[in-house]
Amino acid sequence: MNLVALQKEIDRMGTALRMSGDLTDSRLMEMKAEIDKIKLEIAALNRFLEQTLPSFAGTYPDIKETIFREINPEMD
Repeated sequence: MNLVALQKEIDRMGTALRMSGDLTDSRLMEMKAEIDKIKLEIAALNRFLEQTLPSFAGTYPDIKETIFREINPEMD
C-alpha cells in the first residue's frame, strides 16, 4: 500500500471513529432522558400510593429492601 492510500485509509478510519463517538454520545443523552422520565413516573406513582394508601409510606421501605435483595435487574 502506498503512502497516499495509507493516509486515505487512516483518514477514513478516523472519520468512522468520530462518527461512532458522536452516535454513542447521542445515544447516551437519549438514555439519560429516558431514565429521567422513568424517575419522574416512579415519583408520581409513589406520591399517588402515599395519598391513596396511608399505610404505604410505612411499608414501602421494607418492600423496597426485599425487592433489592430478591431481584437482579440485570437478569430480568
